[in-house]
Formats: sequence, C-alpha cells, structure tokens
Amino acid sequence: MANVRYWQASWVGANGTYLEPGEENYHIMWGFDDGDTIGVTVVPLSTGEGDHILQVKDIQSEADPEGGRRFYFTISNTGPTQAAAYTLNFSFISA
Repeated sequence: MANVRYWQASWVGANGTYLEPGEENYHIMWGFDDGDTIGVTVVPLSTGEGDHILQVKDIQSEADPEGGRRFYFTISNTGPTQAAAYTLNFSFISA
C-alpha cells in the first residue's frame, strides 16, 4: 500500500521586491527518500491586479556519494503581472 505525505511552503516578496514577468526563483529541497515520487505545484497569491501565472520548471534530482538527495526546481513568472507571493505544495508518494 502506498504512503502519501504532504508538505507546504511559501515565498513572499519583501520590501516591494516581487517576482516580475519573465523573472525566476530557484529552489532546492531535501528530506525525501530514494523511492519517493514527488509532485510540486505553485499557487500564486491573488491580489486583484490582473492574472498571475506561474510555472514550475527545470525539475532535477541529485544523489551525492553519501546518499544524500536533493530536488531542484525553478518557479517562473510567465504571466503579465508581478507576483507578490506564492505557495508551494508538495506531495510524496512512496511504496
């Protein structure tokens, strides 16, 4: 039977520094196992100032010689307006 775990994180622009159209944020995550299937989605904060469109891309996974694992991904603002904040939702499925 599969086990499903969930984790959530947020990014918030500080002091007027937001994610502008065409800009990207780079993220790294660790704390998962070899057999995990990982899903990540990004949910932009709705500010009432136009459409906010964000994309998860450039997903990569790394294993170092000691068995440590890292998960890299990029959040890209592909929309017409700046993003003030977003939520990252992760799911982990393991056997």
